[in-house]
Amino acid sequence: MTTTSDDVRAPAWAQAMREDLCGDLVLPGESGYGSAKQAWNLRADHRPAAVVLADNAGDVRATVRHAAVAGLGTGVLATGHGSGSSCDADGVLINSSRRRGVVVAAGERRARVEAGAIWRDVVDQAARFGLAGLPGSSTQVGVVGYTLG
Repeated sequence: MTTTSDDVRAPAWAQAMREDLCGDLVLPGESGYGSAKQAWNLRADHRPAAVVLADNAGDVRATVRHAAVAGLGTGVLATGHGSGSSCDADGVLINSSRRRGVVVAAGERRARVEAGAIWRDVVDQAARFGLAGLPGSSTQVGVVGYTLG
């Protein structure tokens, strides 16, 4: 959990959410807010009430729970070329870019990836076993978006 000197001015829901997070929550005006809300597609101008930089699945669950209690919506900003889910001042944007874990099961020729993994992460892990992923023309694209279309 990261706290800032702005906690004193943060809404009660944000203070409660910060207490339940391993990752970071940033509010408008706080350091890191601009980069945390920025999508690869620069035309996507998110202006959420807060951005959560999720470190694990528990952070996602806590964010959704706290947002619901506060009457706020949620959106997701994944990695890659996407612009993320639309999210405005009535929502909390969940940034998955820290969730880049990849586990390759070589015998099964499968990989388990976290929400923020990009194809470079898969290619690097798969190569250790003489395998390759299917990244298309760029290894900078998010695996989840590419796989699910």
